[in-house]
Amino acid sequence: MKKVAFNVFKIRLQFFVKKILIRPVFISFLVFIFSSIIVIGFTRFKYGYDEDFLKSVFIEAHGMLFDILIIGVVIFSLHKLIEKKHEIKRYQEEIDDFRNWDSDEAKFRIVGNIKRLNRMFVTRINLNNCILHNAQLEDAALREANLESVILDEASLKGVDFSWANLRHAEFNKANLLGADFKYSNLYRAFFREADLTYAEFDRANMQGAQLQSAIIEYEQLSKAKTLYEAGLDSNIREEIEKKYPHLLKKPKEAE
Repeated sequence: MKKVAFNVFKIRLQFFVKKILIRPVFISFLVFIFSSIIVIGFTRFKYGYDEDFLKSVFIEAHGMLFDILIIGVVIFSLHKLIEKKHEIKRYQEEIDDFRNWDSDEAKFRIVGNIKRLNRMFVTRINLNNCILHNAQLEDAALREANLESVILDEASLKGVDFSWANLRHAEFNKANLLGADFKYSNLYRAFFREADLTYAEFDRANMQGAQLQSAIIEYEQLSKAKTLYEAGLDSNIREEIEKKYPHLLKKPKEAE
């Protein structure tokens, strides 16, 4: 009987200990109470509490308040940073879920996540193989983003920052790209047929094999491109490029 009672007590004790161990706040409170009893009891017995001691305590208390403020700010900042990283990961994962989907729901979800990520100052977004016909993305920031094989036909992309982005095989047919920034981007075999590229910038962009037939564009906009080798150009544009910037139509060394 005694053995049974002992085993029951042992089991209950183990359960109690486990319950305490999974409650860190409760453990901290117990440690604080226990430590306070020891420190206060020893101080009262050995030294007592005189006026000088209390004055020192209050001086230290002011320093402690400042420490608490600093620690609080640090903890709050770390919490916000971790929370932001989790949100960024969630938005990017949702884009992954709708990749390759050709539907209005997928388009609206992806566009919404792009805008949310932009509000968090995130521009390096993976959008490869996303299908975004007629998407509304005016003034979006997609600097250094991966848009390989993305479909943005007839999309509204006024003022979008595509600088340094990977746009290989991207499709912008009939898209509104007024004032878009393609500086230093990779536009290898991208499609811009009948797109509005008024005021768009292509400084140092790789436009090898890019298709710009019937696009609204001036030849001067293409003069700063890295290459136009094998690019599909309207005859009037090609003539001006051949006359003033013939080197752009030659095969680049890295393609040889």
